[in-house]
Amino acid sequence: MAASMTASGSLAARDELQLQGDDDILYIRSKLYPKQTWYCIACFVATVSFFQFGSWVALKLVRVDIHRYWQPLLTSFSATNLEGGKLDLQYWKLRAGDIATAQLPLVTVTGTKNNVLAYLVGIPEDKLNYIHRMTARVVFVLLWVHSGGEFGREVKALMRLFVCRLPWKVWSDYCWYFIPMGLLGMVAFSLVCLVSLRPIRSKAYELFFVIHFFGVLVFLLGGYYHAKIPQSGSYVWPCFLIWALDRFIRFVRVVVYNHGYFWPFGRREAFHASVELLSPKFIRLRIARPRHLRWRPGQLVYLILPGVSRLPTEAHPFTIASVDTPVTEVAGVSGDLEKEKAQAQAAVVSEPYWREMVFLVDVREGITKRLVKYAREGRKVAALIDGPYGLIPDLKDDDEVVFVAGGSGVTFTLPTFMGAITDVRAGKSITRKIVWIWAIRDLSYIDWVSKALQEALELAPPDLSISIRIYVTSGELPVSHQKFDSESVHNGDSDSDTKSSAVTSLLDLSAVQLCSGRPDLHILLRDEVATASGRLSVSVCGSAAIAQTCRSALNFPVGGPSVSLKGGPNVILHVDSFSYA
Repeated sequence: MAASMTASGSLAARDELQLQGDDDILYIRSKLYPKQTWYCIACFVATVSFFQFGSWVALKLVRVDIHRYWQPLLTSFSATNLEGGKLDLQYWKLRAGDIATAQLPLVTVTGTKNNVLAYLVGIPEDKLNYIHRMTARVVFVLLWVHSGGEFGREVKALMRLFVCRLPWKVWSDYCWYFIPMGLLGMVAFSLVCLVSLRPIRSKAYELFFVIHFFGVLVFLLGGYYHAKIPQSGSYVWPCFLIWALDRFIRFVRVVVYNHGYFWPFGRREAFHASVELLSPKFIRLRIARPRHLRWRPGQLVYLILPGVSRLPTEAHPFTIASVDTPVTEVAGVSGDLEKEKAQAQAAVVSEPYWREMVFLVDVREGITKRLVKYAREGRKVAALIDGPYGLIPDLKDDDEVVFVAGGSGVTFTLPTFMGAITDVRAGKSITRKIVWIWAIRDLSYIDWVSKALQEALELAPPDLSISIRIYVTSGELPVSHQKFDSESVHNGDSDSDTKSSAVTSLLDLSAVQLCSGRPDLHILLRDEVATASGRLSVSVCGSAAIAQTCRSALNFPVGGPSVSLKGGPNVILHVDSFSYA
């Protein structure tokens, strides 16, 4: 009897030592894995270009049997504990939780509008926001693995309680709020990920905005109190600092750029925007150009509309469809002797796309639909500016520039087109040829930008080759330009008469071509590549289908390194797409 008790005691001691050893290994790994994850990210960022080129060479020169590599790789990961158990649930859930917690600062910094990372890597904020959404979804999966493991532990504890009649030891190792805080944060994060899906976010952006703001706050608070017990809270509290710094910078920018609105004796009328209804699906906002605000063509700002928004902190992104260029600079003032000539040319530049901040807005649900009511009533709205944002590609060193837009994508290509002409005129750009392609559904869309295009063509230097191709995808083209004049006379509207005259003057220019049907971007872009030399830049703004078509048209072997080695153009593609991740 004594011998059996001694044997059982030795077995219990051995089991206790094994459990202690597992706990030691678990503790060490919980501290090392997050650091190793960040080391991997840093190494990846530092060597991505080298491996990209090496993979291209390997694929072209060497035949690789991939099965010889991935099968041994899968066997290199071990999840066996000291007792010999396979796939220990405790290891999996804690490992997933530690790695997910360590990624929270990365998720936060890629989701802010003011971060140094965008300038270090040269990626604009909207592209970093795509990384923000992808990493957040990876963290979501890891946290559900962690939560599932904890749920399995709870089920195992209940079995110990009801089947084996053993004491229930689940929360006794930690504080009482350990599990509730983790559960609260996980529910809030799951709700945020649900409303972040593309169909929901695109149709109910305001709902997404509210749930995202409060849901992330609850998730971080619950996650901090849950993670600080195993000493992982140091990965969570920096997220509050990053978020607070971004909000503080945005608040200071709004106050500085709109100080007259907050000043008791300021003129609030100067911050009112006029709303014009261009069509049932499009409106145009016009704001007086702030003297101290500068932007580059194609950048965007966040508009805060206090009288229209439902929340005081609600801000919506809109691309600036005008250029930040003084009239005297557009006219080409170079000295006092040319003052009279400059003034005569400056008189031509009367379109608001050169003098004001202009926004072309696609009407959907929410705030854009409420703006239609203001446009029909002829009322102005108070508008505060936060921005500008976006790292726009520099086109000054490109020999040829091609712009492709679909519908409201003209908000990006129009200012970059006018900015490119301005740079060539001022002698700041070496561009020799500009091609502007615009696909629209209705012929009336030309009214939006006809005067701006005409004035841009009149200001273009004679040695700059410009080709404007407008494709009308639905409806019939007019037999002659007299159709516009007859419609304006029939309507008896002076504004309609002015618009028809502007469209007619634009279509009469030799650089403008009006075509019917959808543009064949494969043929158009490949023809430009075939005739180009030097650097060729292609800027695209439109739907996901247009962006994908341009990518496939410029893919290998059209825009690959082999073309440049053979003396062909160096093709650079910039996509500003409407799609959501």
